[in-house]
Amino acid sequence: MAQHEALLIKDVSSKERKAELLEQYKIVVSSLDNTNETRESFNTFWASAHSIILTALAFFMNSAPLNDQQKNLVLLTISLIGFFLCLSWIQAIGTIAQSIRLRNAILVQLEEYFPANIFSVQILSNKGTHSPEKLSLKEIQVPIFFLIGYSILSAFTLYGIYK
Repeated sequence: MAQHEALLIKDVSSKERKAELLEQYKIVVSSLDNTNETRESFNTFWASAHSIILTALAFFMNSAPLNDQQKNLVLLTISLIGFFLCLSWIQAIGTIAQSIRLRNAILVQLEEYFPANIFSVQILSNKGTHSPEKLSLKEIQVPIFFLIGYSILSAFTLYGIYK
């Protein structure tokens, strides 16, 4: 948290300054809520995008009126699109986790000036189980499974193209 020390002014002796800190606190809490909502929306978006890709893959594998060479090229293209979407998904999860870590650090610092440290206790007690790092690692498993699937499909498709 030392890297965030410059974000806060330490002089909280006046009532006006305390009111400003409370307003900053409210803004950070609201921002953290918005970040969590964004994370949930992103995950829904990415899952929907990959559902569409899987549907397209199934269509072209089984019922598209294409010869084998054309099917392989279309399947390779779709699987590469899915592969790169997975990389974007993983990057988005990392960005959101970083944002949550920063906001948590700011909340902990702000709460040093308040009589009750509600978020600090929650953040510090959940460090091992529900921290952004743990949460993002669990969330990253889904795009990694998709990534592995797209990689395997791409390998088989490339084999079909060059055999």
